[in-house]
Amino acid sequence: MIAALLIELEATMKASGLWAKNPPKAEAFMSAAPFCYDTMPFENWLQYVFIERVQQLLASNQALPTGASISPMAEQMIPKHAAVISIIKKIDKAMS
Repeated sequence: MIAALLIELEATMKASGLWAKNPPKAEAFMSAAPFCYDTMPFENWLQYVFIERVQQLLASNQALPTGASISPMAEQMIPKHAAVISIIKKIDKAMS
């Protein structure tokens, strides 16, 4: 279910114009702040941190983190992208 939601999230981000063509610089990933909010846009964090990490966990049959609560940040950072937020809420629920 999570894998399908990640695919849906990616497709919706692309359709919404939130999918980046190039990753942030390596330094951006060194942030200690939640969601790397101080070094990259939230949508970059979704694409290059969250989606990639969860896909790696799924591919290696590792346990997924529980208690995910990404939707409040999504609502704050990308409020005009209701379709993306809706999928993130589904991911939050599936990972709780």
